[in-house]
Amino acid sequence: MVGREVELIPGYDILYTWKGKRKLFDLLGVRTERQFALKMAELGKEDQLDDEMISKIFCIGLNWKKSGPIISQEDIGDLLEEFCQINGFGSEEINNKLLDAFCESGIYNKALIQVGRKISENKLKELERGTDTGEAGQISTLTM
Repeated sequence: MVGREVELIPGYDILYTWKGKRKLFDLLGVRTERQFALKMAELGKEDQLDDEMISKIFCIGLNWKKSGPIISQEDIGDLLEEFCQINGFGSEEINNKLLDAFCESGIYNKALIQVGRKISENKLKELERGTDTGEAGQISTLTM
């Protein structure tokens, strides 16, 4: 595991240590990193990655320091709210912060996540521009 913290807000860093990774796997009922990634994708696709589950995942990642204070499940919502207020962000950015923490903790492959983000950015730019390729398309035959 890589073990590099990801700052949520000043003073609060996310890291999934070996013990934290085991807690994540137990939370989702999986045994390997691959199973974890597949389960997270499945939950996201089925719209089951709700605020409660996200809070539990953050709680594990924020309580990684042995000598640090314990952050309660209730406090996680306040920290996420503060993250959104400070940065003007929403749910997508919270999810991206989790992905970053998974990558920096060695649970996800950072290169694959970056490629996925690049593809998403390119698709978004394409949608913003429209998909006009300059080629002749079908011509309407409607007459009035």
